Amino acid sequence: MIVGVLGIAGVIGGQLVNAWREDRRWRRENEREDLRWRRENEREQVKSVHQDVLHWREKRLNYYGEYMALLDEWQELLRGPLVDVLSGEVVSVEVGERTTEITRRARAALGRILLIASEEVRKTTSDAYYLHSAVSYHVVRQGELRASDNGAVHPSGGHAELIRARRSVEAAFRVDLSVPEADLLPESKCSRLD
Repeated sequence: MIVGVLGIAGVIGGQLVNAWREDRRWRRENEREDLRWRRENEREQVKSVHQDVLHWREKRLNYYGEYMALLDEWQELLRGPLVDVLSGEVVSVEVGERTTEITRRARAALGRILLIASEEVRKTTSDAYYLHSAVSYHVVRQGELRASDNGAVHPSGGHAELIRARRSVEAAFRVDLSVPEADLLPESKCSRLD
């Protein structure tokens, strides 16, 4: 009988020990699963944030590229008529229409930039837009632009001012997009813009 009681006590003791060990194993497994789930969740959040950053960087890159192309087109369009106006010649109706159209397109591009850009980019792009608009207005309206001693036009702007504004916009875009300051255009292409 004592042997039977000890046998039963041993079985009950063994079951308790096994249950206790099983509970510990179960808790460790749950803790590992929770940790794995938290890490996976953090990884997904980081991935989501990274994808958002890439998405908005791509949007900015597209909008900035569009705006730079418009500034280049605008400057090229104004180059000849600006000289004509300064020399007292009349600008054609076609130039006026093209200037109005590019001003409208640039305003639309600026609107997109103002929604997603940094404060510095918003200020620089707005300043460039208003300068180009003012010069366009004076060209179309046969405005009174005066040539200074060095040939640049002031106070309303002029081609040299437009180029400086474009370069400021480009610099602001590069900072916003974290593009190095190194000149990305070969020297021959940079001189074409002047």
